Amino acid sequence: MKGKLIVFILFAIFYFYVFAIEFIRFTVIPTVDRNIAQMIQKKIVVTPKTREDCFKQGGEWRKPGPWPKEVCMVPYADGGKKCFAGLECEARDCLFSSGPSNKTIVASGYCPKYQIYFGCIQKVHFAITDKAVCSD
Repeated sequence: MKGKLIVFILFAIFYFYVFAIEFIRFTVIPTVDRNIAQMIQKKIVVTPKTREDCFKQGGEWRKPGPWPKEVCMVPYADGGKKCFAGLECEARDCLFSSGPSNKTIVASGYCPKYQIYFGCIQKVHFAITDKAVCSD
């Protein structure tokens, strides 16, 4: 009886430990990163609606990814820079550069070049990868 109780307690501790780590990784860390990034990065990129305004701001007028409509793609000044959290980038996102993985990885990423990105995206928050999200 005492052995079963010890096994149950160890299992419960392990289960709650894993749950707490996953909760912090997917909920707390991304929220803190995003909130700090919003406080630091005051500049908001407004996408021009016309081709002429787009070229005046140094943007590219094209179809991003599979979108059927052409839009203005204004590049961020720090696009491609190495980062460890979204708060380091003008876009407020740090993207994992080695392809999507559902494992927790301690890694760096890069600041996105444009405000619109497609495919499987995995963000980096304080050097820890988030869940991969695929969108087209």
